[in-house]
Amino acid sequence: MNPELDLLPKRDWLYPVAQSEPVLWVREVRLLYRLEAGEPAEIRRVKFQRGVNIVWAKPAHPDEPDPAARGRGHDVGKTSLCRLIRYLLGEEPFGREALRQAISNKESLSRTWVLGEVVLDGKPWAVARPLYVGAHPFAMEGVDLDQLLAAPAKERRAHDDFVEAVERRVVGNFAVQTFDDDGRKPIQWLHVLQWLARDQEAHLAGLFKWRDTSSDHESPELSANEAQFLARCILDVTDVEERRQIERRNLLSKDKTTQTDTARYLERRIKDALQRAREELPNGQELPQVGEALFVDAVVRHAKLLVADKRTKLEAQLAALKPEELETALEQAIGATALAKSRHDELFPLVQETEDALNRFSDAAKPSQKEVDALDVIIAKLSPDRAFCEIPVNIALFRCPLLQEKRMSEETPQKPESNVDELAAHKREHLARQLVGMKRNLQQFAQQFADCRTKEAVARKKRDEMRELRRKLRDQIVSLDEASATWKVRAEDADLSHRRLAEARAALKVVEDELDLSKAKQDEAQKNVRVRQGELAEVFLAVCRYFKGEQAQGELRFTRDEINARIGSGGGAYNALSSLAFDFCALVAALNGIGHHPRFLIHDSPRESDMELSLYRPLFQLAGHLEEKAAASFQYIVTTTEPPPEGMVTSPHLCLELDASKPDGKLFKEDL
Repeated sequence: MNPELDLLPKRDWLYPVAQSEPVLWVREVRLLYRLEAGEPAEIRRVKFQRGVNIVWAKPAHPDEPDPAARGRGHDVGKTSLCRLIRYLLGEEPFGREALRQAISNKESLSRTWVLGEVVLDGKPWAVARPLYVGAHPFAMEGVDLDQLLAAPAKERRAHDDFVEAVERRVVGNFAVQTFDDDGRKPIQWLHVLQWLARDQEAHLAGLFKWRDTSSDHESPELSANEAQFLARCILDVTDVEERRQIERRNLLSKDKTTQTDTARYLERRIKDALQRAREELPNGQELPQVGEALFVDAVVRHAKLLVADKRTKLEAQLAALKPEELETALEQAIGATALAKSRHDELFPLVQETEDALNRFSDAAKPSQKEVDALDVIIAKLSPDRAFCEIPVNIALFRCPLLQEKRMSEETPQKPESNVDELAAHKREHLARQLVGMKRNLQQFAQQFADCRTKEAVARKKRDEMRELRRKLRDQIVSLDEASATWKVRAEDADLSHRRLAEARAALKVVEDELDLSKAKQDEAQKNVRVRQGELAEVFLAVCRYFKGEQAQGELRFTRDEINARIGSGGGAYNALSSLAFDFCALVAALNGIGHHPRFLIHDSPRESDMELSLYRPLFQLAGHLEEKAAASFQYIVTTTEPPPEGMVTSPHLCLELDASKPDGKLFKEDL
């Protein structure tokens, strides 16, 4: 029991005094194949009442023999109906991506609309929103859905007008209407709706866990602190000063985090700079601490020693290099390559010419004197063959066929034809032998040229590597002066970090003092709402006792930073039950004139974490009890697979029964 409560409660909170109509409630939801009047265009209509409204998906028998009939209470449209109601009330989108895609892929549902009649402060609004891309939502005030469908388009109003009207009516009653002092983040109706209609995917996991990312919701973001502050506004247990102090403390907490992170960062920079200097500089262990008067000068002095030592080593390496030898070797290799190339290039065309001449001579049926003379032109270009040039002239005059032919031609202008043929044969044989030798020489020249090029490439690579090494060494020598300057900059930066660290620590102390002062001011402001908090604690305990009896362990506690509510000793089922009890506490408080809850509440399949029926069934019984005592001053919509309690299994409490075992038993009467 809450220790702040009196021994006897101020009144019986479960017998509320409010008899007025809820601020907001839904009278009807209608699904249409297309935006037209008449039964052919209608998929389904669901009528709701003030009080308790149950959407029941009847489950299969635990021992159901037909596998297809098992699980018929699931994937039937319970959550989709809740999301459609949220969609009508302004939330985007109307369901998860899978559902939206499934509807879009169905030809029969490609132009589907959802319509809703919502009563706001006693006045009806007819609202229409498409479930496909391209059409525009709209609303009309003071008409029902049939009148909406019959009205001309020019009388329609923007759907945003309806959402703004809801926001003015609901949020306008809050003592504080912004989350921050500057008014840059106002409280919106879509913030409030998150509590009134929790995501089924959130599984009642916490008092303020209203939306889950897996639901593909696009509701405006709420931090944990903002959700709790919004609950305080709805419950009317906050005021301007408390809100201002909460916001100030949020800013101070961020500032504290920033200053703490800055101090830690500077501490690491100082530590790393000193460690590096002591490890890399000569005699680094002799350096003073960062922040001491001579720290920068000492680092510069040690850096000069480091630079001098490195300069000596680099200059010695540079002097040891002998680039002239490599340059000479490269020049020799280039000369050898050029000589080999010239020999090859000189012989190659002669080989080609000789080969072509022999081929032409061989093709002639009977060589003429002119063709024989052409062979002489080639022979004149050839180097003398060893077999001829070593024969003495006096012998060659009688034995050499070439000289005999020459002598005969001089002595006898008209030599016999037989001499031409014989002479041609001798010349052709001579050229053929010469060609074999020239080809052998050409091949040797080609190989020599290739070897020379390889040697030239190796010599050039060595010369280039030597040049690059000399360039690097020179650059390193030049950079030594920059390195010395860099160490000075590092030392000055570390010294500056030391001064900034002192400033950050001083700023952190100021922030911590201001946080303490703000907490004190917030405590003072909270004293003004303690009475209201005590009443809410009594309401919560009354709800807990309805579930667990007079000895129920339940508590609603407001601290400076949080709202904590619990029933039972903990565990999954009791965590979910605590969230349900907190939701009902806000509703019951509003029925008793406490807070600004619009008295509209949706619970989508609230049986969670293996909650047994003895805890789950009182949820319906409490709602029925409130309906009986409060004369329909609220609207509660709940979806379930569990059978409703006796007395609630028919209309008007049972507003829709769904069955997944057959298509027409699903919300859209289609398999999606």
